[in-house]
Amino acid sequence: MDSEIRTYKVRHHGGRELIVPAKNGTEAKRKACRFWGYRPNDWWMGITACSAKLISSGKVG
Repeated sequence: MDSEIRTYKVRHHGGRELIVPAKNGTEAKRKACRFWGYRPNDWWMGITACSAKLISSGKVG
């Protein structure tokens, strides 16, 4: 399995966005939740309320 660090754009259903370096989308969502002060396991505010999209290496924003 590839363990390369990639860049993900994480969006929360409340409108927040954050660019996070992570190995995969789940880790990116978990890091974003911790950054925002949400518990990742919380069903309403945690990783289930987020989406992570991989950003191409030459494209940011």
